[in-house]
Amino acid sequence: MQILQTQKMVVMNKTYRTLIGLLALITFIGCNNKKRCQ
Repeated sequence: MQILQTQKMVVMNKTYRTLIGLLALITFIGCNNKKRCQ
């Protein structure tokens, strides 16, 4: 039961990191396109 819980946490962590990375990338590209990111 404990192992299953740990695996779930790892998957959630990876998903979270991926979402944050995508969000940062989209924000960065959007900023570059607008040329007024401060």
